[in-house]
Amino acid sequence: MTGDLTASQQHAMLAMRWLGRDAYGISIRDKIRELAGIDYSTGSIYAILEKLEKDGYLRTREGEATAERGGRRKTYYEPTAQGQAALTRALAQIDALRGGAFPDGVLT
Repeated sequence: MTGDLTASQQHAMLAMRWLGRDAYGISIRDKIRELAGIDYSTGSIYAILEKLEKDGYLRTREGEATAERGGRRKTYYEPTAQGQAALTRALAQIDALRGGAFPDGVLT
């Protein structure tokens, strides 16, 4: 575990929570695009997921081989307890920063 999550890592972790057990690379990318309008490349998503796994924030499991994937298996992702805790901390930090009126009164 290395510390705070980047914004892109937060996006991936939140998408995994939306998708539950159906979270794999492309579905994570598509959920982020659908909900946040952010279009990560496929390579970027897999780099983000690889870093999260390396840091102990998620684990993988292999799905069944399917004919439509040429006999290849999907890799599914799910947050670990450490990953969930890191996401909770990151969201709490954002909430704290959003918590009050800004000096210029623009955002409350």
